[in-house]
Amino acid sequence: MKLEKNRNILYSKKQILKNHPCANCYEVYFYAIDNSKIQFDMIIPKDKIKGVIIEFPEYKVLNKDYLSLSRYCLLGYTVISVHIRGQAGNSENNISCSHFPLLNNYQSIPYYNYVFQDCLDVISITQEMFPNSPIFLCGVGQGGAISIVCSAINKAIQKIFVADVSLCDLENIYNSDNDINFYSSIREFIRAYPHKEKNMLKQLKEIDILSYSNKVLAKVYYCYSHLDIITPKTSQNKLINSIKDIEVINYKKLEYKKIFQHAFDEFLLKKLAED
Repeated sequence: MKLEKNRNILYSKKQILKNHPCANCYEVYFYAIDNSKIQFDMIIPKDKIKGVIIEFPEYKVLNKDYLSLSRYCLLGYTVISVHIRGQAGNSENNISCSHFPLLNNYQSIPYYNYVFQDCLDVISITQEMFPNSPIFLCGVGQGGAISIVCSAINKAIQKIFVADVSLCDLENIYNSDNDINFYSSIREFIRAYPHKEKNMLKQLKEIDILSYSNKVLAKVYYCYSHLDIITPKTSQNKLINSIKDIEVINYKKLEYKKIFQHAFDEFLLKKLAED
């Protein structure tokens, strides 16, 4: 499946929270390449817009509520929060996936390729809505991986803010027996289909962000937790070393969950306030 930067997409939007004091709030919908209905939330400041920040949530994590997202508006940014298909938000997923989310014995196209295309479509819609505004991407884990892939394909992205990125160095994670937790579907797949290792590795390579990271031109801010991590440090280091323009913020004594819950948001808001 070839990922497309600019598909011809029809979308609709519905205004909600009409009494919000500082922003106009919308739910936006479009139909994906497989006809799944995809939703994203959008909050637009009533004053001058400095730019747009698109947030991709971590795996199976519910999108931030409108109150939390409003913090970006106070800094002059439109914020978009994407509901990832078939996970915790409201987006549909019409494709089957035997070993969710990484591997699929039912068809050759991996689930995450559909996710990547959905998010590229969101960026395309955003560029149509805000043609003169800079666009930044952000996300933790899965959301960071999506940010890397989208910025590699859409060179208009100026900055991305990520933390503890997943979907990275997948074949090595399999070979080194680190296929646990988020990566456990790799182990489950090979146990069920030991004769399909070649096909499995092909699927993993297709969604491995190391296939994209050296094409990223955006400035990357990488928040790096050193405790209780999901993706091994060796794999994250490969990713960091492959990106041309990167600033690494090390949290040597802070667990991944604490980065995810507080530190990453605080860092992002601080950097946006500096612009």
